[in-house]
Amino acid sequence: MDNLFAVKELLIQNGWTILTAINVMIFTLLHFPCGTTLLTIKKETGSIKWTILSFILPTICGILICLITTCIYNLNGLL
Repeated sequence: MDNLFAVKELLIQNGWTILTAINVMIFTLLHFPCGTTLLTIKKETGSIKWTILSFILPTICGILICLITTCIYNLNGLL
């Protein structure tokens, strides 16, 4: 890609909207931690329970906030 216009056109051609972009940014910030972080949690706590919780909690938060964002966006479109 030479410029941002080419990236924009590619995303639009593949069905991206402003809502898609917002939700990708939100989920990227809130999704599960990297594998190294999870391995460190497992090593430090010695518990698979905390490791799984550390994976699931931010992932669920990311999904829920994306759902809320989508609902607000859709309600705003109806008003």
